[in-house]
Amino acid sequence: MKVREILQAIYRTVFEARRMGTSTMLKKLASENDVYILVPNEKCKEMFGDSAITFEELIKNGGLGRSPKPLLLDNFTLLELTRGTFDEIARLEGEVVRRDQLIHTISRDISNFEKENNIKPWIM
Repeated sequence: MKVREILQAIYRTVFEARRMGTSTMLKKLASENDVYILVPNEKCKEMFGDSAITFEELIKNGGLGRSPKPLLLDNFTLLELTRGTFDEIARLEGEVVRRDQLIHTISRDISNFEKENNIKPWIM
């Protein structure tokens, strides 16, 4: 699956869909139905009232708990999730590069040590 491309497409779509009334529609939907609306923070929670659940609350509760309801996502929530995902992907890619550099350095140092001490390389 092309996760990065999917996330980029979601991000572009949601970014371009700002100010199209999605939040207003969700607010109306939540007032008429028993649903949760996932929001990134307390400030966003104010817009949706009791129907809103923040990222922190979702984590603290270990999910939706014993009273699962449909979980809706506002566009801003999707933007924050995709941004956070891109940041985490970049961080992990950086870690992989650092790991690969360390492996290369260790391998080079072992090879140099073997040469300097006239040790035949051990091969599996």
